[in-house]
Amino acid sequence: MKTFATTLIALLIGVSAFAQQDFPRNEVSLNLGSTVFVRYPVISYERILAPDFSVGASLGFGLADDHLMNFNLTPFARWFFGGRQRETLRGDAAGFFIEGNTALYSISQWNSTSRYHNGSWYFDGSYESTFDFGIGLGIGWKFVTRGNWTSEILIGGGRGLANDTGFLRGGLSVGRRF
Repeated sequence: MKTFATTLIALLIGVSAFAQQDFPRNEVSLNLGSTVFVRYPVISYERILAPDFSVGASLGFGLADDHLMNFNLTPFARWFFGGRQRETLRGDAAGFFIEGNTALYSISQWNSTSRYHNGSWYFDGSYESTFDFGIGLGIGWKFVTRGNWTSEILIGGGRGLANDTGFLRGGLSVGRRF
C-alpha cells in the first residue's frame, strides 16, 4: 500500500510540474516545398518535451501516379541547439537541430529483365511497389515567431533495412504551435 501511495503522489507531482510550462507544446506543419514542387504533401505533428528536445511524426503521400515514393510514415526525435540564447529565436525548440528518424515507406522501383535469343537482346521492365523500414538522420533550422507560427528548413535521409532502398527528407515547412 505504501508503494502505491508513493507512486500516486509522485505521479501527481510530475503531472502538476508539466502543467506549469509557459510555452505551447504542440505543433502541426505542412511541408510547402515538397507539396508545391514535387506534388508530395508531408504533414507533421511535433510534441515539445523539453526546451531543447521534441518528438513527432510525419506522414507523406504522392499525388501523382509516376512519383517514386508512394507514401511514408516517419517518426522522429529532434535535439535543438540555441533556443532562447539569441533574440532572433523566439521560443523553445527553435534554432539549429539534429534529427534522428525511422521510416516505414512504400517506394516504386524499376525492375527489368533481359534475355538473349537468336542473336538479339530483349528487355522488359515495370515499376513494382516495395515496402521498407529504414533509419536515418537530418539537420535543419526552425524559427518561431511571437505569434507561435513556425518555419523550418530540413535536409536528411536514410537507408532501408529490408531492401536496397533509401528515403529522403527535406523541404521548407510552415506550421503553427498551440
